Amino acid sequence: MKTDLKGKLVWITGGAVGLGRSMALGFAAEGANITFSYNRSEKEATETAARVKASGVECLAQKVDVRDVGQIRKAAAEIEAAFGRIDVLINNAGVFQRTPLEEMTEQQFDETIDVNLRATLFASQQAASRMKRQGGGSILNISSVGGLVPWSRYPAYCASKAAALMATRCMALALAPDVRVNCIAPGVLTVPEHMRGDDGSRVEKLKRSIPLREFGRYDDVVEAALFLTKSGRYITGETLVVDGGRQLK
Repeated sequence: MKTDLKGKLVWITGGAVGLGRSMALGFAAEGANITFSYNRSEKEATETAARVKASGVECLAQKVDVRDVGQIRKAAAEIEAAFGRIDVLINNAGVFQRTPLEEMTEQQFDETIDVNLRATLFASQQAASRMKRQGGGSILNISSVGGLVPWSRYPAYCASKAAALMATRCMALALAPDVRVNCIAPGVLTVPEHMRGDDGSRVEKLKRSIPLREFGRYDDVVEAALFLTKSGRYITGETLVVDGGRQLK
């Protein structure tokens, strides 16, 4: 049995650009009203909100620094005041910094943990309390294949994403049976920033390291999110890896 998303409220953190924007548009196409947060991308947020509204649904864009728990609480209260409910939370906000251990600063570490893990837990806390009052809901955490396999130059990032996997399982156990909590671990979706501008040889080498021999697309992750939200009635505490098989090597 599939869940009808029409008229439901989907809250997406980090929804102005990239994967977050694709999530907003994908869920809007299913008839869901959308709230998304952004921090610095105000111009892009305005564009995303306009595209969401063009789908015939309501949209609220909120400027939120997810490192600040007070701002997360305020955002949740504003959503409840505007829509009266939160049906789906997608914890998508994240930072991806190349931080070799010998070069990593405390500020880089703190920001990575605050955005990739702390914000996930506290946004989930706010959403779950409302979901329980209304009789149910679904939380999706966006982790990474970097939470499953080690990347030597990204210890803080990998640690934060691995922690998000365990947080998913803990929350699924704590919030059952009212709220389902699952996770998606995408692989490479775009050319990594440190590979941009070279002759393309490193990009091709990276593609060859993926069994399916190509990078993923944002829509691949959106489809996984829609599956877990609409069709995953009996699925909780699980991580769906969408990486073309990269974690197998």
